[in-house]
Amino acid sequence: MALRMSDAVDLGHFWSDKRSTLDGPQDAFDAHEFGVQNSDAEVRAFYERELGRLGWQVDRLATSMDTVELAAWGWCKGAMIFRIGIQDQPRAFRPEFYQGHTFRTVFDARIWGRDPTLGCPERIPR
Repeated sequence: MALRMSDAVDLGHFWSDKRSTLDGPQDAFDAHEFGVQNSDAEVRAFYERELGRLGWQVDRLATSMDTVELAAWGWCKGAMIFRIGIQDQPRAFRPEFYQGHTFRTVFDARIWGRDPTLGCPERIPR
């Protein structure tokens, strides 16, 4: 099943199998970079609505921002985390990455495995 906004342009697909590194074990992940003409608030609202409908819970632990992000939100379900990161476009990628397009918002949507013994946090009131 794919969960993406209807007008999203897929700019890149990145993934990795579970692996061991010098920093320890790294969980498998699957990610896409998308460009849209929607605001970051509209991106968040879309994923909040759709993931909530599928039983995902807000997970504030999954929201630490990367160095080239303006905002991030996360959700968990079982042994998985889903995360959206809004990119600071000029700093995130070289101009050619955007394939000649201009986007209002560029974001990273990724899902990855995590330790199932952690569980999801309690439901957070909105």
